[in-house]
Amino acid sequence: MQAKVDEAILAFEDEAPVEEEIKDDKIEAIDEEEEYECIPCLPAQYQPSRSEFLDHCVTHYPFRAWCPHCLEGRGREFGHASQGGTKGHSAGPVVSFDYAFISDNNEVVTQDGFEAAGEGAAKVLVVRDSRSKAVFAHVVPTKGIDEKGFSVDALVSDVKWLGYSKVTLKSDNEPAIVKLLQEALRELRVQGLEQTMEEHSPEYDPQANGSAEVGVKLLKGHFRTVRSCIESRLGHRIPVRHPLIAWMIRHAASLITWCAKGQDGQTAYQRVRSRQFKTRLMSFGEMCRFKLRSQEPTSTHADGQRWHSGVFVGIDRRTGQYMVYSDDQVRLARTVVRVPEADKWCKESLSAVRCTPWDIHVPRETEIIFKEKIDKGEGNFEEKITIARQPYIRASDLEQFGMTRGCPKCDHYIKYQTWGSRPHSGACRTRITAELAKTPLGQARIAAASDRIDKTVEELGQQHRTDVPQGEKLEMVQHQPTVQVVPQFLPIPSSSLSNEAQPSVQFDESREVPPPTDEPGSGETHGL
Repeated sequence: MQAKVDEAILAFEDEAPVEEEIKDDKIEAIDEEEEYECIPCLPAQYQPSRSEFLDHCVTHYPFRAWCPHCLEGRGREFGHASQGGTKGHSAGPVVSFDYAFISDNNEVVTQDGFEAAGEGAAKVLVVRDSRSKAVFAHVVPTKGIDEKGFSVDALVSDVKWLGYSKVTLKSDNEPAIVKLLQEALRELRVQGLEQTMEEHSPEYDPQANGSAEVGVKLLKGHFRTVRSCIESRLGHRIPVRHPLIAWMIRHAASLITWCAKGQDGQTAYQRVRSRQFKTRLMSFGEMCRFKLRSQEPTSTHADGQRWHSGVFVGIDRRTGQYMVYSDDQVRLARTVVRVPEADKWCKESLSAVRCTPWDIHVPRETEIIFKEKIDKGEGNFEEKITIARQPYIRASDLEQFGMTRGCPKCDHYIKYQTWGSRPHSGACRTRITAELAKTPLGQARIAAASDRIDKTVEELGQQHRTDVPQGEKLEMVQHQPTVQVVPQFLPIPSSSLSNEAQPSVQFDESREVPPPTDEPGSGETHGL
């Protein structure tokens, strides 16, 4: 029995692996792989040279995790694993648009939050094309249609730049944005784009406008990136109501169109224009020297020189020229020269920017529509006498002088053949009053209205002299304050500027030394 046990032990020892053998009094280990679980690690950050960092700050594309401004603007939580499947493409291009809010402090996502923020927030019209993925953005004074028609013209210009012969405009069901869509459709058809259609999100589900939501997300992220970069260089906060922000929003959307590549390896600009964007850029807000164009008279500048200094605020989409703010206006230049690093950033020059795209927009001429004349017996127009109000606009005045396109009351009559309860717009009332002043009867009506106002002031006090059209509230008429107070830049505490201006690494000052070839893209944290 013991012999069998000994044989079994010897057989086991022969079959068992021997990890070490003693030869010549030395221990020699057998080379065998040890099984282990491979744990994924976060990638190490790539160390850029100083020249690489400065070049990246021009556009902040592509996203780089070693750039603090990219992290601040577009860094996000790790994503979930994507599901299989491909998205189907619609039969035709769909241009979606929606409103977004930007603020100085907390994130604003609703109209109530915007009103609570007061002067610390601004409205932005965001437009995105579903086919080319191009993004456009415009700071607007109000939702819907403004008195200068800026929102309509901006949306029409965006659609025309895309170059489609057939397009669908899509929005949610908010009354203000539906009115904007209808006016844009009408204007596009007037300008020759006949195959235009409209589409809306399902009721009570504004989030169904997915393409516009993506555009808002992309725009806000890159806007925060560009804003963080320029504020760190200036050492001051730029309020969202400052005119410079309106140009920054526009430029941030353009950078997305020029630089962001899709799965096909092309940018939105390439898909639309069938060529690469080759204009040489500089950082937004950077000081530069620009040359007057060859046929531009030097008399436009007081000093008569050909080269002048200005602030770079973007690229003109129509001509591809540089837009430079100089001498209280935005000038177009074909030739620009960058200045040395020590002279690039001037807080005084940036804070001196006073005009916005809305300010320099030239409104279209007021469109007048004449309605068919009807018998007096068929009309039921009541002339209300309102104390301390402007001259009452009668139906006979509109028959004589025509209705105003864009006026809420006139548009309601054109559509429904009834006047409704909505008031006339300020532009309509101003035009009709000017026409009345040309006739003796109209002058008498204006004088009578002035006497009523004076009598009301005498009896009830100055607070009753509102001079507001009947049925309208003051905030409905005055979309923009007469005297605009430009907010000032706010200094950033030194503790917040410790190492945010650039990555906390020792840069290689030489542009001639390339980065290590064995680390291409190792600085990317794709989970962000």
